[in-house]
Amino acid sequence: MLLDLQSMQKRSDEIWESSILPSLTELIEIHALSPLFEPNWKDLGELDAAIELFCKWVQKQDISGLSYEVHTIADKSPVLLISIDGTGPGEVIFYSHLDKQPSNPKLWSEGLHPLKAVRKEPWLYGRGTVDDGYGGYLCLASIMLLQEQNINHPKCTFLIETCEESGSFHLPPYLEKLSTNLGNPDLIVVLDSGGHDYEHIWTTGALRGLVSGTLSVQVSNEGIHSGNSGGTIPSSFRIQRILLDRVEDSDTGEILIPELHTEISPVIIDQAENLVQILEDELWNTFPKVDSLESVSKTT
Repeated sequence: MLLDLQSMQKRSDEIWESSILPSLTELIEIHALSPLFEPNWKDLGELDAAIELFCKWVQKQDISGLSYEVHTIADKSPVLLISIDGTGPGEVIFYSHLDKQPSNPKLWSEGLHPLKAVRKEPWLYGRGTVDDGYGGYLCLASIMLLQEQNINHPKCTFLIETCEESGSFHLPPYLEKLSTNLGNPDLIVVLDSGGHDYEHIWTTGALRGLVSGTLSVQVSNEGIHSGNSGGTIPSSFRIQRILLDRVEDSDTGEILIPELHTEISPVIIDQAENLVQILEDELWNTFPKVDSLESVSKTT
C-alpha cells in the first residue's frame, strides 16, 4: 500500500499542535535534572514526574497493541519501556531520554527562560524538549500515523531512560534486566543527535567512542625545591608527555595504537564527500574560534 504523504503531513501537523505541543510545554516546567547534577533526585521526584507526564500523553493515544511499564531498580533513576505489537516482520528499538542538564536563565535570550515554555513561530523554546524530550512523542506519533494509514510496521520497543545526561551510569542494570523485552532488534534508532540546518533530514551514522582514564606520574614522595632537584629529578610533566606521545602523535594528532584504527567503509567516505558539497565551509564558520585558528585538516 502506498503512503498518502500529503495526508500524513497534515495529520502530523494536527498531532503536533493539538497533542504533542501542550505536553512538551508541561515538560519544560519540570526541572528533571539528571542524577549527576541533582543528588537528591529521588526525593524531589522530578524524574518520575517527567515519565508520568509522558505516560499521561501515551494513554490518550489511539495506538493498537501498545503496552508500557515503568521500571525501577533500587537507587537507580527510572526507565520507561513501551512495546507496540508488530503488524509486519522485524524488530525496532527506539531510544530517548527525559532527564535534563542544568541551565542558567541568565544565559538565555531576553524573553526566554529554560523552565518557561515560549512559542515563537514556529519554534517552542524551553529546556529539555530538543534534548531529548521530543523523542518518544515523535516515534509514537510516527507509528500512530502508519496505523491510521493501515501500513504494516515491525514490532517497536521504546526505551526511555532518565540518566543519559549523567553518562547513563544507571542504564546497564536495566539493559540486563530487560534484555528479554528488548529482544533481538534489526534496527536501533537513537533520538538524541543534531543537524546543521532545518532544510535537510539528518542522520548520524556513527558515534565517537570514549576511552577515559587517569594518568598519574610520581617521581618523589614529597615536594622538592626546584633549586635542589632541577637537572636531577626528572620532570613528571615531561614523563607524562612521553607516555602520551606513545598514544598520539602530538604534531599531527594521529593515534599510534593500531588497535584503535579501523577500515572506513567506502559508503561512509561517499557520505562525507556529499556532506562537504552541501555544507562547504558553513560548519567551520559556525564555531566560535579565534581569528588565527586553522582547521586540523582541509578535508575534514
